[in-house]
Amino acid sequence: WLCSPSSVHASVDQRCAMMFEDVVRKVEEKIGETSGPFLLEKFSTADIVLAPYIERMNASLFYYKGYRLRDPKERPRISSWFDAMEAHATYRGTQSDIHTHVHDLPPQMGGCY
Repeated sequence: WLCSPSSVHASVDQRCAMMFEDVVRKVEEKIGETSGPFLLEKFSTADIVLAPYIERMNASLFYYKGYRLRDPKERPRISSWFDAMEAHATYRGTQSDIHTHVHDLPPQMGGCY
């Protein structure tokens, strides 16, 4: 979805956006199965493995598509997950900044639109 020019393939772009949103709903549901803000009952390897992907998605989708993944009203559990992750000094020490994510992703993916 991020790598397709929306003006060229509007119907494909819309279908891919819907598929992405379906995955986001599943992540929201998965986090909701636990008593805390993490993927499992407490901070775990699952969160550590997912973090760089979610970070990149959050930065790049907002920059290129105007899509707010970290939206407390629309996606409260994902937003809480980010907050909980950022409460860990070990995560903050490895967390990248939005500018870097936005500008390092296009060369890796062949362009972003």
